[in-house]
Amino acid sequence: MADGSSGPEQKTPPAGVDPNEVRDWYFTFRFTQDGHGNDYVVLRGTWQGARDAMVAQFGRRWSRQWRTAEDAGVYRFGLTKLTC
Repeated sequence: MADGSSGPEQKTPPAGVDPNEVRDWYFTFRFTQDGHGNDYVVLRGTWQGARDAMVAQFGRRWSRQWRTAEDAGVYRFGLTKLTC
């Protein structure tokens, strides 16, 4: 995606993402999704490893994977962190 995020169906990392870098990844939900619309999750791992952990926890019921809290809108939208 142009904004650097990636959804659950994306198979390869967005441009500029090192697929082997271990870091914190931010995951958000659609506003109407299973009551998690104002929530986000932080998972540490590679791009794919963090996605795999997110799918294990929530299935494909999430919206986007982001590089930073700022990109995810955590502060701008006052999102609530979920702990897994």
